[in-house]
Amino acid sequence: MFRMKIAWKLFLTYTGVGIICVITIAIFGTRILKDYSLKGINDHFIKRDAWLVKELIKKDVLEGNLAKINERTKTLGEKIAARITIIDKDGTVLGDSEKNLDVIENLADQPEVKESLLGKCGKSIRYSNTLKIDMMYISVPIIQNKQVVAVSRLSFPLTGIKGGLSYIHKIVFLGMLLGISLVLGIETIISRKITQPLQNMSTLAKKLAQGFFTQQIKIDFQDKAGELAQKKTFKVHAIPIQAEKDMFGAVAVVHDISKPKELEKMWIEFIANISHELRTPLTLIKGFTETLRTGDVTDVKDRQRFFQIIETQTERINNLIDNLLNLSNLGSKELVMQFEQVRLNDLLKKIVANFEEIIKRKKHIIKVDFPVEFPRVEVDLIKIEQVFNNLLDNAIKFMPEPGEICIKAIENQKNVCIEIVDSGMGIASEHLDRLFERFYRVDKTRSRKWGGAGLGLSIVRHIIHAHQGEVGVESKVGKGSKFFFILPKKQNKKTTLYS
Repeated sequence: MFRMKIAWKLFLTYTGVGIICVITIAIFGTRILKDYSLKGINDHFIKRDAWLVKELIKKDVLEGNLAKINERTKTLGEKIAARITIIDKDGTVLGDSEKNLDVIENLADQPEVKESLLGKCGKSIRYSNTLKIDMMYISVPIIQNKQVVAVSRLSFPLTGIKGGLSYIHKIVFLGMLLGISLVLGIETIISRKITQPLQNMSTLAKKLAQGFFTQQIKIDFQDKAGELAQKKTFKVHAIPIQAEKDMFGAVAVVHDISKPKELEKMWIEFIANISHELRTPLTLIKGFTETLRTGDVTDVKDRQRFFQIIETQTERINNLIDNLLNLSNLGSKELVMQFEQVRLNDLLKKIVANFEEIIKRKKHIIKVDFPVEFPRVEVDLIKIEQVFNNLLDNAIKFMPEPGEICIKAIENQKNVCIEIVDSGMGIASEHLDRLFERFYRVDKTRSRKWGGAGLGLSIVRHIIHAHQGEVGVESKVGKGSKFFFILPKKQNKKTTLYS
């Protein structure tokens, strides 16, 4: 009776919440899908078609070849299934893929054109009196010597999206009914599953009492009722304790078999992260290779820029593979550390010298504050050099120009502490606990711009732990960050890294 009461309370609570969620999704789903669809088209144009059209037609615009402009717009318009319009800086149409230039009015007052004439990417959605449909307009500036000389505009009818939304309206009601049905079914299963361990234990006790002395049951439970994701799986083996024919107890052995499932989940997440990191550079390499192969890009500078992008993305993949190999080696239980006495201040001077060019280019200032008589520290030279490289590289890359980096050293009787403090933007507190996890990035867009895969700090953590040390970070948004690590002055020669 008690079990049933708990099950019903859980069932009614979760069902109520589930139904409210389903209805809310049904009400706002159409709007969200519409916004998402429009954003998807916007990103599609900006990232591929609008940019590509501008690059391909820029040479003709700068040469003032009107015939070539009009011919190329028509050709490209057919290929990408969109209307292309090339507009002079005074609003005059220089070329259009669908209309004769004589019948097109001046477009200087169009909102998306105004944006592009200011050097920005313009976007507008409005009703076309000519075509009697809603249209999306995306425009990008054509720039020479930091001046906007023309605008490349693409337009796309939204009839397909409206048709899709109309279809969604028809199925949303059925989907809501189906969702409520699924909620009822799922909550029934969850309610029973939460209370099932108690029933299993009760069944085990009854079987022992009946003389079935060797029993094995599987128990799934949660350490907190609300944390359903934190699941552990146990196997229980029970054997009676008896003298002659009288049983006066039992011994139960509990085996935790949740670790294999946890490892399987981690492996799946690892593969997903690797796939995601490889997809972006491979897509860029493929796209620019196909563009070069078609022969549409004849300008030597453009071709060299495309090759540079391909080379950069190839190097990004290579760096990712190197970092993965480093993590694999650092995570090996067989890894033996090659400790030696090292002057960290001398090592740091060499590392800072390697970054001297990029520090000057970014107008950063770097200060090294080491005591004059700073002691030698027993470290693995190659690995501790990588720690300095990774931390200093992050500080330099992600700090706005100009900035200041200060590297400090502190010692006590047994340990030394190295601090790398920067004057950057800082990191929000919710990110700090996960900052040293593999593939974790605070700002994915900013990290990918510099080719980061979120592995550098994970490598730092593994190396410092291999030295029996500690690593951490302190940061406040708008006030910069302080990364630090603590190392013992002397190491056990037999120290190996455990994962």
